[in-house]
Amino acid sequence: GGAIYEDKKQAEITQEEPQEVTATWYSEKYSCVGEYASCVMADGGIFEDGLAVCASRRHRLGTKLQLTYGSLRTNCTVRDRIGPRYPERIDLSPAVFAELAPLERGKIIVRVLEI
Repeated sequence: GGAIYEDKKQAEITQEEPQEVTATWYSEKYSCVGEYASCVMADGGIFEDGLAVCASRRHRLGTKLQLTYGSLRTNCTVRDRIGPRYPERIDLSPAVFAELAPLERGKIIVRVLEI
């Protein structure tokens, strides 16, 4: 459950149990070029591939998440918003995604828990 917010600053969710979510990844190479691109994250920081960050519309900015894929686990901090086309997904930096699966996989289902 939980609402999905369109603005870049607020999202509200109360989470007590892990949720299964589709996770993808985004990078400087694809997100920081082009007419509408920006490397500035929703929290005002500059996105870099090596940061342990993620983009979500389901969690407040600054929320720390634990991500589990099979027996692998890693953490990220929500500092950005994923585009409105995929509001249920979570977008991971390459550094975070690579802790769970090869980047070539592109999309995986992870268990997400606020920590």
